[in-house]
Amino acid sequence: MEKLAGAAPHDPKAFFRALLAKDQGSLAAFYFALSHADAVHQRFFTTSSARAKRFYKWYRNSKEFRSMALDAREWRQEMFRRCPLMTPAACDSRAEEPPGI
Repeated sequence: MEKLAGAAPHDPKAFFRALLAKDQGSLAAFYFALSHADAVHQRFFTTSSARAKRFYKWYRNSKEFRSMALDAREWRQEMFRRCPLMTPAACDSRAEEPPGI
């Protein structure tokens, strides 16, 4: 997550500032949506820097997010919480990334 934010989470002040500064707060909104998911889903979406970056780009570039529609935030939080995962191994950081993700 450090690569996305540009600051390390172990430096909370710098990390928080970086979340708010990145893409006018979009990264903070992404983290907020992920924070509503359980640990297994959080690991799935952030198992690698590359995967986290792809999901963040999808989140940030969606038409609903750009329009800041309230229902868009809610359905994205719901998606992060309830998205069916392919297999338990898909959340293991040592597992290969499934095709297309």
